[in-house]
Amino acid sequence: MDFNQLEKFCVDHSRKGEEILEWIMYYGAGKDRLDKQFDLQSKPFKHVLRDLDPATFRELKAQFITFKILKENGLIHKYLNHSSVKNRAPHDYAYLQKAAQEPYRFAFLLAKDNPAPNFFNMQDVFTGEELLMYSPGVAQDYGDALMFYCMISDNGQCYQTYGPIGAFRGFDPNDIFFYASELNPAITTDEELHEFVQKEHLKFSALLPFTNIPVTVHGKDELIEIVTFGNIQGVKKTGLKKDFEVKTFEDFQICTLKKYGEFPHFATLFLDWREDEIVLSAMTDMGYDRLVNAVEKLGANLPEYADIRLHPSMKIAMKDILKKEILLHPFDAPVSDDESLDDMDKESLNLLLDKLILLVNENRKPDFAKLAHEFSQDENTVKDLYKLILEKVGKM
Repeated sequence: MDFNQLEKFCVDHSRKGEEILEWIMYYGAGKDRLDKQFDLQSKPFKHVLRDLDPATFRELKAQFITFKILKENGLIHKYLNHSSVKNRAPHDYAYLQKAAQEPYRFAFLLAKDNPAPNFFNMQDVFTGEELLMYSPGVAQDYGDALMFYCMISDNGQCYQTYGPIGAFRGFDPNDIFFYASELNPAITTDEELHEFVQKEHLKFSALLPFTNIPVTVHGKDELIEIVTFGNIQGVKKTGLKKDFEVKTFEDFQICTLKKYGEFPHFATLFLDWREDEIVLSAMTDMGYDRLVNAVEKLGANLPEYADIRLHPSMKIAMKDILKKEILLHPFDAPVSDDESLDDMDKESLNLLLDKLILLVNENRKPDFAKLAHEFSQDENTVKDLYKLILEKVGKM
């Protein structure tokens, strides 16, 4: 494939469409008040979108309007019959006709490789489709981002992006699925999620201010909240203390896995004998794997894959976007009285990460001793996490 020729085609395609796309955007804003629709639909996310720089926010609004017009079954099919549109220059009208045949869509994409400058072999996370894409915007973050969120269109030779690009450094497909299911609990398949993104794309654009939150790694262990739900059938109560430190509260037990119950693993088994429920929770893959082995030795029948895998970065973003605490299981919320389920370590770590990322984004130096006391963590742990976050965002 001649990528030099293909790049010339892509640049020419963008140049030819620049004026008519801007014109149709303003036409739609006036004809169907699409700008007002953006203002209304973005209002619930104003508290996070205001963190975008003004130029990016304007681009987001333009992207919203353009998508309303050029999406599948979009307004373009109506506009092509309007005299104002028909009276445009023949090449402009032809451009819009072709755009109507190749509708724009939103996609979460994984970059598989970079065969030439500004070109990427991509895979759509939730449809499985593989596509060749030209995007100088993606090129700026290729190598650093785990995943991209883009509005894309087919120019006849390859795909191109339009508008702001979410280059996520701390989110993966599991995080997006969890976020979507929190927005709409009815979502259970990738196909349903893809359709939901097309209908509610602005809810996913609300993640744009959080693109620079990194994955956090301690030594060789990536921090990620892993949760599995099961039933208690077959679990032998008598063998618990061999591998676990056990706290008992009437018909409920918190079992911390020996050697893996502290930072960074936090491998913990929750047993609710009254409700016949068990929950496995850990913050590293190693901690989770050791926990599964220990619980299976007790006689539990566990699913092959965990029910939840969520990066702390997504949990932080969701808390800010949705204005609520994100609880991953019924025992995730700490209580404060003397008879409480005293399992504060993991929650305090999440809050600490949230605070440190905020300080880094604001270029403020932490008071390590104060933070260690406030979040019940060792001061060296606070310093290590701060250093890791600085490295991930490139400020060291």
